[in-house]
Amino acid sequence: DFVFAADLNYRCDAGQVSAAEFCDIFRKETHCQADDAAIIRASSDIFTPNVAMIGIAALLKMQRYRLGIISNTCDMHRSFFCDGRYAMIPEAFNPLVMSYELKLMKPDAAIYQLAMNETGLSQFISAGASLTWFVIIFLYHFNL
Repeated sequence: DFVFAADLNYRCDAGQVSAAEFCDIFRKETHCQADDAAIIRASSDIFTPNVAMIGIAALLKMQRYRLGIISNTCDMHRSFFCDGRYAMIPEAFNPLVMSYELKLMKPDAAIYQLAMNETGLSQFISAGASLTWFVIIFLYHFNL
């Protein structure tokens, strides 16, 4: 509760607080004695694979669709899910646009513009004002 009530999660995702600072703040506020590694593991071990999406992403990648992710996330979480636990993420998605790296968060338009620049889509956007992104609001795999 403290992590969200104190906006600590938001500040991490926005790149305002590093993993080491997160651990120091967490220990101070909760009187926890755990080391950084234990705190990081506990705060990051919140992800579960979405099996249906793994299959969809793999199929789209095999069809040579370019997939990317724009994520409000922090360095601790990226390390946790990209270190082999969810190996398909860095393999299937490029770019991985992470809020903490850019110090920008969705829904700020600037993070989408940077993602377009990184993917090379910005040349098409500037070439034709009518070109827009098709957005799928993902709730469940069967919506796709």
